[in-house]
Amino acid sequence: MITDTFTLKRDTAAENAAVEGIISLFTDKWEETSKKSSREITALVLTQIKDACIVVPKGEETEESTKLKHANSFFEKTIEQLKSNGPLPIVISGGNTYDDIIINLQNIRSAAGGEEYELDIKKRMAFFLDKLNTAVSAYQKSEQSRNRKALIYSVIAGFAVA
Repeated sequence: MITDTFTLKRDTAAENAAVEGIISLFTDKWEETSKKSSREITALVLTQIKDACIVVPKGEETEESTKLKHANSFFEKTIEQLKSNGPLPIVISGGNTYDDIIINLQNIRSAAGGEEYELDIKKRMAFFLDKLNTAVSAYQKSEQSRNRKALIYSVIAGFAVA
């Protein structure tokens, strides 16, 4: 909680943990995630992004702290809208796949247009979109490599049995 005595600070470990947590929604936790609505998943993802910083004493406030507060304020408002059953000022994709969530995040980023601190919000969203795309690309390459190895071992084992 941000008060008169505390502020926000970027933290690489928290940002990396958020990205890992988001990716795990579509890998390790897919069975659970697949049962959620697109609004629920988008709110979960946006919460991870919002929480990807640390709280520090106000004396450590920087220009970046102010930008984080601006972005997080927008994220909190958007999360509340997603959790409500009311109409949304943004288009949320009906699916619950990773690609759908990326589209939803891009729509949320676009919806920041006209906000008082639009640039701060859009930069934070762009940062996470880039990190997510990079991490997913690395994950997919790792999975392809693992699948190739499993196929090779299967073929070798098949020859050994024959």
